[in-house]
Amino acid sequence: MARNFLSRVIIVEIDKSNEKSLNIAVHPVRECGNWVATTKKNQVFVPDTTQALAFPFVYPRGGSPLQAQGVYAVPVYLAYEKQFDEFAKNVDSITDYLLKRLERTVGVRIEHAVVPQIAEAIHSILSGIEFPGKKLGLVVLAVIDDGSPYFLAGPGLLADGGVVLGNSKLHPGQVIAVDTDRILDNFWVAKFAEGEAGGKKEKGLCSICQKEGMVVSAYNKALYWLPTTWEAPLSFGRDQELVESIALCIDCYSDLTLGASVFAKMSNEVARVLTKEVFAPVASPIGKEYSIGGDVKDVIRGNMLVLPLDDEIFGDAELAEEWVYSMFSLMEGDSPTSLIKKKESSKTRHLKSITGFEALLPEEWENEEFRLTLTYFSGDPSKLNIYLRAVINDVLPTTASKLQEICEEVNDEIGEVIEDYTNLSEKSGARKLRQISTLPYLLSTAFGPPYVWSSMEKTLKRESLDSNLFYKNSASRMTQLGKLLPDSIFSLQQETIDYLAIRRFLDLYDNNLVKTEGGGGNLKSVTELIDFTWNTPIEEMQFENLDELGFAAGQVVQRFGNSYYAGTNGKDYIKHRIMTFGTSLTPEVIHLKALGRMEEYVAMLGLGVSADVLKRAGLVSMAFVQFDEEIKKNKARFMAAFWAGYSLGRKKKDNDPRPNEEDDN
Repeated sequence: MARNFLSRVIIVEIDKSNEKSLNIAVHPVRECGNWVATTKKNQVFVPDTTQALAFPFVYPRGGSPLQAQGVYAVPVYLAYEKQFDEFAKNVDSITDYLLKRLERTVGVRIEHAVVPQIAEAIHSILSGIEFPGKKLGLVVLAVIDDGSPYFLAGPGLLADGGVVLGNSKLHPGQVIAVDTDRILDNFWVAKFAEGEAGGKKEKGLCSICQKEGMVVSAYNKALYWLPTTWEAPLSFGRDQELVESIALCIDCYSDLTLGASVFAKMSNEVARVLTKEVFAPVASPIGKEYSIGGDVKDVIRGNMLVLPLDDEIFGDAELAEEWVYSMFSLMEGDSPTSLIKKKESSKTRHLKSITGFEALLPEEWENEEFRLTLTYFSGDPSKLNIYLRAVINDVLPTTASKLQEICEEVNDEIGEVIEDYTNLSEKSGARKLRQISTLPYLLSTAFGPPYVWSSMEKTLKRESLDSNLFYKNSASRMTQLGKLLPDSIFSLQQETIDYLAIRRFLDLYDNNLVKTEGGGGNLKSVTELIDFTWNTPIEEMQFENLDELGFAAGQVVQRFGNSYYAGTNGKDYIKHRIMTFGTSLTPEVIHLKALGRMEEYVAMLGLGVSADVLKRAGLVSMAFVQFDEEIKKNKARFMAAFWAGYSLGRKKKDNDPRPNEEDDN
């Protein structure tokens, strides 16, 4: 919306260079940019960013935008549709509009008696114009005098830092120009004046640098970045005494203001759907889905700053210039022409899958001479209300890049599992792929929302992650869904995808970044596990760990269940024979009831179960004895592997009366 104010610019040329007289001329309403068609019916205004330097403005984020706010660095004022309508009808409304803003403008001296004359000139221009569409614009008072950034110049005689507004109406043959360096100086004067409104001391102590000198109140829009939480209004006394609470020198005040502006520009919203997924209840699959379907209570924003490890970079003109260029590119702004040079070939790495929000890492920063700082926050900055959720400091760019590569590898591998071994619909499969491609989702699903920030920090700093809670959470959700079989098979397959993705991520993370002894268990791929379960000669089958045993047990029980379903007019094996009368499925129940009684059911019911399935069931059952102690110590880990094998044992067959594919509806 802010760019649309540049679509209607009213320039009032005011020449005060002659002390005896004051000359005024209003220029025709102009556009600082062009309208570009996006569709047959819609257009978007694209501003001329170079020309816009001549009349900078601050877009208000709080309070009534129709009222004068803050301190103006230059006499450039926003005008809204309601004000345009009033201007065309009543010249007094223009006078009142100008007076209230001029008294808040730095370095402009216009006598009150002259303002009605300026208002009359503006009124005469606007009263005969019909503006199409929504009326937004700027009123620019180009005051020509010694204290103003606006001046007259001959064509082609501008020095560096000068921008032309247009030809002068009062002095034909000359142009109105503006000194952008003086505008910048005025900007800092205006910002400091805002602080003075909350109190000023000629001799005080700066709250940040502790230097003694002139200080003002820190009460401005950058204030919310000082404490971790803050709610306006400030808690200390009357407005004029705010300086007694937090006082800043001009250098720290300027640095805080500029830093907050850059920080805000580089902050992006964490996708709302991801926010719901990350903070959904981890213990209950039903509660998780219900939460994901609800509204977002708090919008979370994230920021990634990339700063050099050594400040000496700023002492090298070439390196400092390169850093500034990269900062401009990250803020999606127009880099100064002097910085463009050969930077067109510079590449950036997108880290959204790691951070959860849009974050770019230029290739020249992807080394150990830089560090990343991630900040997550919520609240309303425009109301000085901020809640800091997490700050993760001192992250190596190479670590973030490697994590991104790991997430991409996980996504590719598990994508094949979804395609080849699940019955998920195209919509559900795509959603699950999107979910498991992001680090925050993987960590939250593994460890739970209370641990998402701490686990993010551990991961970004290559610290070891305890997988016990992951197995506990996965097994709990899967077991709850197991009680609802066969109706819950598709939800169970989705939980299996989460389980496999997290297991694969932890394996790759341990082996490539933490490099713990023995890695993360070296779980075979799903294809390898299924091939091992059914194609390995029985006499050669040797289980290396309880993950393989659990997966194989699930596969065998599901394969037997397929025959049981066909031979009992559609009864589910687990529901009908195993989890009866509220029985919980445990490793012992799987061993003794699900596997141990298969031959009994074949004989009793005349089921068409192959001898190979029964032999493999016997071998798996015998392996329970070998892994007995390990299973007792890692029950959740075994159960998660079992449910994974079970859910992926369902085959798509045209003659199978059970649903072969999830319904998107």
